[in-house]
Amino acid sequence: MTTLHRPSRRQLLATAAIFSFGSGLAGCGPSQPKQPDAGKLTAFWALRLPAAGPGLGGKEVALTAFRGRPLLVNFWATWCPPCVAEMPMLSRFYAGRGARDWQCLGLTVQDERAQVERFLARAPVAYPVVLAGAKGMEISQTLGNKSLELPGGGLPFTALFDANGHITHRKIGQLHISDLAAWLG
Repeated sequence: MTTLHRPSRRQLLATAAIFSFGSGLAGCGPSQPKQPDAGKLTAFWALRLPAAGPGLGGKEVALTAFRGRPLLVNFWATWCPPCVAEMPMLSRFYAGRGARDWQCLGLTVQDERAQVERFLARAPVAYPVVLAGAKGMEISQTLGNKSLELPGGGLPFTALFDANGHITHRKIGQLHISDLAAWLG
């Protein structure tokens, strides 16, 4: 006898968010977004999160270490198909520009260390990855990860910071090379 797996509410919401991206419901946020209030930005830059990836052993990363140069922050999860699809492009972007003037940081959302490390062992990226865990969506929402269609936010979510730590661009949904080209304009 076959037993059916009944998905949890979280899994259903995640699946709905992913499919809404594919249908175009959650498109780009504003090109010049309203800045989060100063307290939220200060709290974001004060975060210290455990690093992920083979050989990193839980070393903490202080986000303040990324101030002073433009930073692309990408919120993703191992179980999110659009997140996984954009990672090779982000890795190439970072490898090509990171040594000169740009930084890239991946923040995993709702994933355990073991999941992330297995994933990165199979599909390594050139940029650093940290574990945001269960607080990941909350952190992304403070940076503007919400829309009328997705008031709780969605994945992937990307924010681009200037050298002074202010958000210049952000997007809910899969990032494309055309987005980066427009942002770098």
